[in-house]
Amino acid sequence: MKKHFLSAFAVVILAMALCVSAFAADITVGTADELVAVMNDSGMWADNITLTADIDLSGKTQSAIGDYATPYSGTFDGANHTIKGMNIVGNGTVGLFGVVSGTVKNLTVYGTVENVFGADNAELNAETKLDEEGRYPGTAGIVAIAMSGSTLENLVNYADVKGPGNLGGVAGIIYNFGENPITATGCANYGAMNPTVGNCGGVFGRIYVKTSATTVVDNCVNYVDVTSKSADRNRLGGVVGYVRSEEGLIEIKNCRNEGVVTGENEHPSGSNIPYSAGIAGRCEITTGPSAALTIANCVNTGVINSTRIAAGIVGYISRGDACIDTATTVVNCVNLAEVTGSFYAGGIIAYTDSKCLANTVTAIRDCLNAGNVVAETCGGGILGRQVGANVESCVNVATITGTENIGGLVGKVDGTSVCEVKNSYYLYYPMAIGLSTPFCLTDNNVALASADAANKDIYTGLDFAAAWTMGTACPVPAGVEVGEITVPADVVVPETTAPETTEAPETTEEPEETEEEPEETKAPETTEAPVTTTAPATVVEEGSSALPVILIVVAVVVVVAVVAVVVAKKKK
Repeated sequence: MKKHFLSAFAVVILAMALCVSAFAADITVGTADELVAVMNDSGMWADNITLTADIDLSGKTQSAIGDYATPYSGTFDGANHTIKGMNIVGNGTVGLFGVVSGTVKNLTVYGTVENVFGADNAELNAETKLDEEGRYPGTAGIVAIAMSGSTLENLVNYADVKGPGNLGGVAGIIYNFGENPITATGCANYGAMNPTVGNCGGVFGRIYVKTSATTVVDNCVNYVDVTSKSADRNRLGGVVGYVRSEEGLIEIKNCRNEGVVTGENEHPSGSNIPYSAGIAGRCEITTGPSAALTIANCVNTGVINSTRIAAGIVGYISRGDACIDTATTVVNCVNLAEVTGSFYAGGIIAYTDSKCLANTVTAIRDCLNAGNVVAETCGGGILGRQVGANVESCVNVATITGTENIGGLVGKVDGTSVCEVKNSYYLYYPMAIGLSTPFCLTDNNVALASADAANKDIYTGLDFAAAWTMGTACPVPAGVEVGEITVPADVVVPETTAPETTEAPETTEEPEETEEEPEETKAPETTEAPVTTTAPATVVEEGSSALPVILIVVAVVVVVAVVAVVVAKKKK
């Protein structure tokens, strides 16, 4: 009986293998005509394809491989070859690959890609869908749309890319609504970005997930400028323009931006204002308990400009109150370039808005800013505007310039969620936090003179065993390559520092969100005045909470009362 069972099982396995082989073939492509044949035959979009030579598509009629109806599901191995002469123009999902659910790897492309979707639509915006099923257009040099189960590996784009929202050098959208993970590793962009509306990233335009399957972007680099003057969804990032998780963890790690990121428009508020950042422009973490974002070991060296919101690493992170299973963190990240934003600017993050009150808080930890920050209001060396997030063990060794709500670490703390700013260090500015609330707990935040920045003994709140190393100019997050850092000279710390009270503006503009986006937290009516501190000539320590002082006073009063009662009884 057992033999019969094993024989039957073997037959089933063989039949399954034959079925798979009937639908997916292993083929090689070595000429332009062979590649064009793949483009035009959807029956080959499940095949495993290997390039055997560099290919020049010049003069050939070209179209994308794969679409939403029939995604490319095989493995396309470029075998480190190059495809040049691309000239792909389409409507909807446009790139060398239109839609992918398989693997694309080891490939470099040159040429041009243009998506004409919405060219005749005066109401086009970055949220305009292709169809009633809610599917988005996407544009990229290599993969327009990467679906659940995709792997993008060692892909390099030199193609110029033009189109509506969701535009990236390597992939337009990473789009995970299924149960299989998506990974994008070792990707780089050198091609010019030409977005006509918002959501544009040097490497990826948009990452959008609704599943518990992890989505990972690792070791990806952008080398070109990313610029948009769109009046709609102007979300720009050196690596990714727009990130949204409704369930599941998105990891962006070991990534780098070297291009200038510039967002401009005249919107005074709302979700259409420019969000410009070195790694990710705007991030929304919402809806599901496991929805979360981790950005780790990332570096920005490109200048960041925005007429509104700007940051070295992340422009904006919102987090809904249901996202309780996993922490959202920005850790071990470095900004080395100047950041300029008129309203909310930060060396690491411009604006956090976290409504989650669980222990899995939003945290900015072990990050370094060495790029000067310029803001009219809400500018900070680490964080511009802080709502419901913690800042811990961070270092700012750059200057901060602005008009109101400006701080060496944080420009403004808002909201009624308890948050912390602790064990952090900043090149001297009169205020560590420009404007705070009673809900912000501070401890061991130290102002530095220029001469102190390279003195390891001062940084007692940093973990040099695991998280930091000591560089020649200042501490550097461990494992992150940053090159030479120059600390501004001649910054000194006064012997006695009396922080100036910064008045809250009469009106605070709050970005208006669309239905799909969380509303932002408004500032409380009252704020706590900064505490005057006295420090030695080289450093100024910001005081911790006033609670210990209150407890001591209460204890003294109780002791005096007890003594008085005892004395009174003895007299009787």
